[in-house]
Amino acid sequence: MTRQDALILGATALAFRVLFHMTYAPLWTGDGPGYAVWWVVVKNHLWQFYDGLRPPVYPLLLGLVQWLCGSEPLKRLTPEAGELVVGFQQIVGVAATILLYLALRNLEVRRRVAFWGALFYALLVPVCLAEMTILPLALTSSLLLAGLWLFTIALRRRALGQSSLPFAAGSGVIFGLAALTRAEVLAFFCVFGVTMFVTSFINRHNHSFAALRPSVLVASAFAAPLVVGWMSFNAGKIGRFTFTTGRPLNATCTVYDLFDRVEPADRAFGQIMVKYYRGADRIDLVNDALPELRAHASEMPLERKGPFSPVPDLYVYAGEVSRRLQWRYPGHYLFNAVKSFGRTFDFSQGSNIPTGHVKDPESLEGNGVIENRLVAGIIERIRWIEAPVMLTAYCLMLLYVAATLLGLYAKRFEVTVAHAVGFAIALGTVVTLIAFSLLHTYFPHYGLVYFGCIIFCGIAITDKIAGKPA
Repeated sequence: MTRQDALILGATALAFRVLFHMTYAPLWTGDGPGYAVWWVVVKNHLWQFYDGLRPPVYPLLLGLVQWLCGSEPLKRLTPEAGELVVGFQQIVGVAATILLYLALRNLEVRRRVAFWGALFYALLVPVCLAEMTILPLALTSSLLLAGLWLFTIALRRRALGQSSLPFAAGSGVIFGLAALTRAEVLAFFCVFGVTMFVTSFINRHNHSFAALRPSVLVASAFAAPLVVGWMSFNAGKIGRFTFTTGRPLNATCTVYDLFDRVEPADRAFGQIMVKYYRGADRIDLVNDALPELRAHASEMPLERKGPFSPVPDLYVYAGEVSRRLQWRYPGHYLFNAVKSFGRTFDFSQGSNIPTGHVKDPESLEGNGVIENRLVAGIIERIRWIEAPVMLTAYCLMLLYVAATLLGLYAKRFEVTVAHAVGFAIALGTVVTLIAFSLLHTYFPHYGLVYFGCIIFCGIAITDKIAGKPA
């Protein structure tokens, strides 16, 4: 029956994505050039323009697509290349739907519950819309689910006394690639791994937990070289052993309304940032200010470390200015962070595609993103139906984390391996979203990366409430 369910899920997910492909044109967003230009830099060895802002997997994917299409390295993809990227993301999304179902079955979630949960993910409009967008959100979500699937296989095989090394190693590689696609996945994997390791140590006398610790260690051992290798690459190109310069740059979003209060030494930076302040509706003002910041970088006290461009040093400096403002105005900073975390409850958006507009100058073709307005309207209604379901699953996950922590503290219940995995996923998701709010800021479409994890936890909780696995 598992094979039959997988075929039904795959066929449904594929049909739904074909409908999206017929309804929307690929969307080229404002962040798109930042990913595409990476390949221009690599192909032409223009390291003086490399800034360490983007992790490498998605830019390399865009470069591979341009090469396959026979186009020159460009900051904006050709329409043919855009269609190929979107098609790839949709195929991976179909596979992720099936892998979500299989991962749940590996943890002995009841077949019917796992099937309906995976079917909901297959028809989740924000995920399908993200697959039509040339951004790494949907791909990262699919990689996360693939990593979880391999990890659950490793646990099941080790519990049965079978070889699990290839699957644990594969999960580590996939998690590493996910982190090299979206940097915040590194935080998720660290919390997930530490939680699993600590849980296995606490329950070390329970034979069923024997598979956890070695599986986590193997996965970590195979993920670490990817992460360290990338940081070493950045050390050679920009003089900083860092995963991304985007984290300090994006810290400006946490104090977006405080740059008129910077210290005298940072006045040149603060005056430029204030010019681009647009109120609470536009907190990522640094994106608009970057051209002028780069032009006036010589007027700022940058600590030069890179052998080429001073731009990475400017990004790090922006983070230092933001951190000083956070320390000087902790109440204001925490208020902004709480507002940011509040946006994690907004599931009415979750898409970069302006489904309410027919014309979009940012589309690849330079004309309409929506090619079938009637079907687009129906899809929009489906999205509004799905939003409260996702909100319910998210709230369940938050309650699940709180109840588990309280239950462990009070020693009120016995932890199983399936419970430990679900808790590690939930805690990793929650901690990552909190970190987003404290260190960056949260926009509703960022949550797309963790929609699969939220549904995973929601299904597991539903199964636990409904009855014993079968």
